[in-house]
Amino acid sequence: MDHSHTVALRRCSDDESIARAVTLLAEDTAFLLRDNLRIVIKPNLNDLSGPYSGFTTDVRVVDALVKYINAHSHPDQIYIVESDSWNRLAGEAFEQLGYTEIASAQKNVKLVNLTKTSGINVELPIPSFYDVIRIPRLFLDANLFISVAKLRTHHTVISGILKNQFGCIPRRFKGRYHAYLNDILPSLNLLMRPDWSLVDGIIGRDVRPRELDLLLASHDPVAADSVSARIMGFDPRRIPHISRAAAKSVGTMDPESVLLDGKPVTNLDSIISPKFIGPSPLGLRLTNLGLALTRTTNRSKGIGDFFVKIGALWTGASQYSKKEILEKLRAYGMVKAVYDSLQVGGGRRDEV
Repeated sequence: MDHSHTVALRRCSDDESIARAVTLLAEDTAFLLRDNLRIVIKPNLNDLSGPYSGFTTDVRVVDALVKYINAHSHPDQIYIVESDSWNRLAGEAFEQLGYTEIASAQKNVKLVNLTKTSGINVELPIPSFYDVIRIPRLFLDANLFISVAKLRTHHTVISGILKNQFGCIPRRFKGRYHAYLNDILPSLNLLMRPDWSLVDGIIGRDVRPRELDLLLASHDPVAADSVSARIMGFDPRRIPHISRAAAKSVGTMDPESVLLDGKPVTNLDSIISPKFIGPSPLGLRLTNLGLALTRTTNRSKGIGDFFVKIGALWTGASQYSKKEILEKLRAYGMVKAVYDSLQVGGGRRDEV
């Protein structure tokens, strides 16, 4: 049976059940390994608050994945990668979130800050506001790419597998591109399409952490995000970056089968209750208004771009508590944070 579009879910919570779930998900989706691979693993480490906040990939999932790979193959090298972002450095995330311990315990594991690696400029497969993007050369040299995302909301409605590749962009300050994610994400996933995807839903997140005790896996990143959206309570057909990725053949929104603990499941609504709270409707309206205006005005300096940035900032802020927003602004600097969210690149060929 072809499992290229199968989506599998397993329930887990503690260390032992997480390790078992990773093994079973690999079996459910026919995830096969061979020797002498150069493997890239990209967790979501966008925050330093840890997995119990629902923002970042649980280190236990990646640890179990690395151990599974080493138990079933003899890879040349396993790279765990992340880039710097406005609120933290990749090295800080590796250290504070427990990833340095994986590298210390496994001799073939190397932690890589993508912001400090060599890159190459390539044309975006789907021209957008920007038509050139810089990607790490490491992805051109790797044989296998595994994306390990979070089950949580974002101003793109959900932050899942497709959005996780945004963190592969080497540039530290990426806020200027958030308004154009619906265009950029499908291109990124054509350039750096995961061979296997894991979604960490042990603790999910909308406006608060949610204990869900779930892991999800698929070879198809669009199918993974589509099922993630549905179990959270969203229609993937109404999430632009998912529907556009499907239209550009990154994957399908209609997986051939969905398995829960090894058994077919048709009622995805029954998996999570209550459903997730989505991004701010006002923020989404501002963003959509701005995107419409940018197609008729000067996209670098027009009023449409201003609305897009304000909408993205508003919807992003709606996913944090007031205490979390203050902590982040205090750590980074309020003026700099707002500036980075509102600034725009110098031109359409400005590196992403």
